[in-house]
Amino acid sequence: MNERIEMDAGADLKITVERVGGSLQVKGWERDIWRVERPHDKDSFIQNKNQLSIRAHGDCILRVPSESQLTVNRVGGNANVFDLEGEVAIESVGGSVNLRRVGPSRIEHIGGHLDARDVDGDLTVVTVSGNATLREIEGNINAPNIGASLNLREAGAVVTAGAGGNANLRNDLMPGARHSIRCGGNAYCQLESPANAEVSLESGSGNILVITNEGSQDLQSHKHTLQFGNGDARLAIVAGGHIDFRSREGGDDFDFDLDLDLGENFENLVEGITDQVSSQMEAQLESLNEQLESLGEQFKATGNRAMHQAQRRVEAAQGRIEHRLQGKRHKHSGRSFAAAFGLGNAPEPVSDEERMKVLEMVQEKKISVEEAESLLATLEGREPPKRAEKDSSAKESES
Repeated sequence: MNERIEMDAGADLKITVERVGGSLQVKGWERDIWRVERPHDKDSFIQNKNQLSIRAHGDCILRVPSESQLTVNRVGGNANVFDLEGEVAIESVGGSVNLRRVGPSRIEHIGGHLDARDVDGDLTVVTVSGNATLREIEGNINAPNIGASLNLREAGAVVTAGAGGNANLRNDLMPGARHSIRCGGNAYCQLESPANAEVSLESGSGNILVITNEGSQDLQSHKHTLQFGNGDARLAIVAGGHIDFRSREGGDDFDFDLDLDLGENFENLVEGITDQVSSQMEAQLESLNEQLESLGEQFKATGNRAMHQAQRRVEAAQGRIEHRLQGKRHKHSGRSFAAAFGLGNAPEPVSDEERMKVLEMVQEKKISVEEAESLLATLEGREPPKRAEKDSSAKESES
């Protein structure tokens, strides 16, 4: 078996990967040669002028000129394509697909997950069996059949996407944009600067939370429409579950920087907490403790295996944040956030998993929408809605 095969090629090389039994990795570089790392003796590499045809029994690691065009017919494992300026066309991948810094791309079928970032052109994905993360797509997006969850950020002018699970959307709608999103689960959307946009929301569960510069609304309605400015851009969200829509200048209500598997999984519950502890936690801790007292038992009752992993992470993180909490804990007699979950004694900041779980509990009617809004406000360091404060005062007067 040779360590590598290397041959000269023009910048306009057209590559066809006929079949790869294992996983495929293709990476562009600024050299007019193509190279295959650790090929198998039975692998086939045929070059005819600017045409290169490849068949590999196992894995295939390929370096090609960055301006090359790539066509992939069939890959049994995963497919990773990086730094290609030419068009990318993929027929079928049994595993997951990762695209980074590529040209216009079209994919017919993905058996696993899709992670596409920095696509300089349109992206079309006919079928994805797993999750899809789409970020910084310069052109239009057409991904109508995503089997699990969708994470969309910084998309182009026209987006059509459908997901069987939840949808996380964070975007800045450009003038004239047309975005249509459907999902079977819950939808969480944050618009960066909707100066001129018409937004249409449709919730299968009849629960829509809207937070804008004008305030917060809990809507027990299946449909709701908002208009910002002249409504030049259009955004339509249809969700089978709850919709959480936010658009506030200067707001950073929640961040989808983490790539999430949006099932009932607490595995990433406390990632990055040491960098997020701030003074707002002290101001809101009392209210947080009171509300999470009753919810803690319900969360613990899920019996999720990842909870035990989260517990170990919290214990390690506690030592790192202890000095930032010194002198504060004696002011609070209630249970901390972590204690409410049975995870430790240090209070924790909000995470996307916490938000999803609270909203799922609303959908399952374990807590009311008012209780959920108050809880989420506390988790975000905001003042709870006045309605929640009045209810609390009324209960105290009755007692």
